[in-house]
Amino acid sequence: MDKKTVTKMLRETGLLMELADNNVYKARAYSNAARVLEDSEEDLETLIAENRLQGLPGIGKALNEKIIEIYKTETLHVLEELKEQIPEGLLDMLQIPGLGPKKIKTLYENLGISSIGELEYACEENRLLELPKFGPKIQEKILKGIHAYRQYKKQFLYSEALSIAKIFLEDLMQSKLISQGIITGSLRRCQGLVRDIDLLLCGPVISELRAYCSRFSSLKHVRLKEPNTLNAFTENDVPVDIHVVNKDVWGTYTVFTTGSIEHVNKLQKLCANIPEKELIEVCPDTYLPKADCEEKIYKIMGLPFIPPEMREGVFEIELAEKEKLPEKLITLEDLAGILHVHTTFSDGAATLEQVVGYAYNAGHSYLGITDHSKSAFYAGGLKEKDLKRQSKAIKKFNSQYQDFTIFHSVESDILPDGNLDYPDDILQELDFVLASVHSHFKMSKQEMTKRIIKAIAHPAVRILGHPTGRLLLAREPYEVDLNEVIKAALYYNVAIEINANPHRLDLDWQEAKRAASAGVLLVINPDAHRLTGFHDTINGINVARKAGLSAENILNTRETLEVQSFFDNGKNLQ
Repeated sequence: MDKKTVTKMLRETGLLMELADNNVYKARAYSNAARVLEDSEEDLETLIAENRLQGLPGIGKALNEKIIEIYKTETLHVLEELKEQIPEGLLDMLQIPGLGPKKIKTLYENLGISSIGELEYACEENRLLELPKFGPKIQEKILKGIHAYRQYKKQFLYSEALSIAKIFLEDLMQSKLISQGIITGSLRRCQGLVRDIDLLLCGPVISELRAYCSRFSSLKHVRLKEPNTLNAFTENDVPVDIHVVNKDVWGTYTVFTTGSIEHVNKLQKLCANIPEKELIEVCPDTYLPKADCEEKIYKIMGLPFIPPEMREGVFEIELAEKEKLPEKLITLEDLAGILHVHTTFSDGAATLEQVVGYAYNAGHSYLGITDHSKSAFYAGGLKEKDLKRQSKAIKKFNSQYQDFTIFHSVESDILPDGNLDYPDDILQELDFVLASVHSHFKMSKQEMTKRIIKAIAHPAVRILGHPTGRLLLAREPYEVDLNEVIKAALYYNVAIEINANPHRLDLDWQEAKRAASAGVLLVINPDAHRLTGFHDTINGINVARKAGLSAENILNTRETLEVQSFFDNGKNLQ
């Protein structure tokens, strides 16, 4: 059994224990064990084989035995017992923002609420108002949380859906049925959230393909949706559409299945002067040129090739018609360094030495160490003495490496009044400050905007981190006037981050285009809390590509001396 499944079962056990009103410390021990395992870079099988589980923080003899029980039997006796005691719907209710185990227990014991549907009805009937520690504001928050949950329920993170799609496509390509295959749809457009997986295949007979797919243990309900399309669902209920076409129309259907409805509709309007015999009906009342490669489609319509990520039907066709598409979109290879990484000094899973070595071996020219500031006590934020200790360690590493620079920074909390987390004399000792909002998300739009702009104006701040504070499928952006923030960033020559963590992708692509069009420099960062987090950088690249950005728009595509100059004196690099 993989580590991800084990940690999920440990976390579920801890939550059910809290709902059952068991010993709260015991419940949290399970949740902490899940977090420790998740953060560990080591393979679970190796830890068990070498009897080293008990060496991990917070994992003693009892939890060691429970983890081994899960690993060997794929079950946990205590979890099964809890499931018998606790209605299944209570665990679902934990997904509603603002609802913790204590509140759910109160709802269940006082009102008999055991499902999200019952909870929604109770809110609409104002039944929560008389409960202790509930009130109109809490009830309204819960109701909004339910609506958000319903909205998110049928959406999936890009990174999770992509990993599933790659496995399916690899399995299909290994069969003798397929001559060609790609991932299309919203995944190919690199949308941060997707509703389904689309695969385009060339070669197979649809009936043989259906029989082949029906043997996949990870696919269910495989059925014929249309004459040339199979529909199925993954184990996690992600819909999968598998389109099958002939080679002579491969390009046509690549464009059709990749582009948004708006993109395809705009392309169809450009087909008005193309002879009918050269068109093919890709779906009822929708016609595109017949071609074996997608480059030909755009050429036939008198357009330059439009990269897949940009095919949203928002601005790309108009730019293409005016010949204003960027000559070359940014690529992962364009990045010269990373400027937002955490270590074990705060809440990272890897040591400073490990992070530095990893970045150096990956070929980066520079690295920004940005552990959390002291207000982020929940994330082990650094006190002044810790920051000084880290500074000495970084200076030592800088003396050991050639052609590689470690910038000492901090991810400073932007406090509610817009001030930063350390006095100016401490901040001035750093190479740069990355400032982010991590608390007090419920401020008014005017207050939040004023707060962020005040931080941007601070001389030490050179990067604004994850500027809207959103967490995909979990937390809406806070209220902020992004236009005013962009104006301030331009005025003070502060870079704005595209946070590449798959749960953030903040700025999103439309906002990133707005900022870049205004002349603001952007910076693509993984916000890595473990070594594998470095790989998230590609998600930020995808955001920038969707926005139509090139390397010139991104600060950390520049060489070390240019970036150093930007940090030192704020001179405009454009």
